[in-house]
Amino acid sequence: MTRPLEPPHRAAATPRSGRARARSVVGLAALLAGASGACVSPVRTAPLARVAHPRPTLTTPDDLIRVRFLSAVIPPYRRGGMAWDSDGGPDPALRLYVDGELVFSSHTVEDTLTPDFSVTVPGNLRLAEGGSEVRVELWDDDGALHDVIGVYRARWSPGHPAPGEQLRLALDGGAVVDAEALAPEAYRGTGITAYEARRGALRLRGVLPRSPAGRAGLRAGDAIVAIDGQPVGSLGANAAASALSQVGIAGGVVTVEREVGGERIRRVVRLDQGYVWPVGTHGAR
Repeated sequence: MTRPLEPPHRAAATPRSGRARARSVVGLAALLAGASGACVSPVRTAPLARVAHPRPTLTTPDDLIRVRFLSAVIPPYRRGGMAWDSDGGPDPALRLYVDGELVFSSHTVEDTLTPDFSVTVPGNLRLAEGGSEVRVELWDDDGALHDVIGVYRARWSPGHPAPGEQLRLALDGGAVVDAEALAPEAYRGTGITAYEARRGALRLRGVLPRSPAGRAGLRAGDAIVAIDGQPVGSLGANAAASALSQVGIAGGVVTVEREVGGERIRRVVRLDQGYVWPVGTHGAR
């Protein structure tokens, strides 16, 4: 039996006094939100710019490396001797772990025993001084089913593998992954990952150790009150952000305040024109 159409639902009319009270509540909420928002300083980031052609004489950190996955060769049968699915083969995808942390997952290549990945892991990877446990997993990412094709495990240390080295990774189960070790990427910038512009200062929230700011001894909690002699309070937030970016590229001096033992210590430090060597991407572009 066909149900008759129901009339559209209408909300009950709000009494005039109720509407007035509602407007009062909304207005008070907006007033409070505006008052609280005036005290909130947004966290800004100082982006990094990748160096396309680093100086030839540049000495790169040997504990940083990049990896490019090229291709793989997969056995014609699963580990238990069973054939792959009937629609052409496995759908391989790669995962990379460093010291137990997942740092990269590749795209899936459908229906092939010889996938071509041709993908570079974004950002630099850091290898611990005593060596890092590196694990590469090759998966059959076939829709709802996810089966491990093979796993590679090894200990990589600074300088091993070396940039430019061709890697043939033998996985348990018989699969092989071809990869290449690349030199780490250098960036330009201050190395200040996050800061707040408030009370006439740029209050640092994060600093990369291998950067102009890090090498100058800046750290989270410091407040930059002047850039190349210009007070931050007189620059405005946008001009201060631009000046901060320029001082990281061209070199220059910043005046820094740091609270030590309940006292504010002010000092002037010079930022070098060296590169930034981040781990991962850290806002790089």
